[in-house]
Amino acid sequence: MVVVWGMKGCGGEKGGIGGKEMIMCVKGEWVQGLEVKKGVKKMRGGKGSEGKVEVKGGGC
Repeated sequence: MVVVWGMKGCGGEKGGIGGKEMIMCVKGEWVQGLEVKKGVKKMRGGKGSEGKVEVKGGGC
């Protein structure tokens, strides 16, 4: 999954995730090849919740 742009005020922005970065794992699960809707669902959490996302730097 490649980040196109970060949404203002969301967790990704607060965590420093920006455009052209690849999300590799979400909560310890590999997400490459996963449908976007399913990947986004894995990343979402309630307000103030925490999660672990592994990212590969820009230039994808």
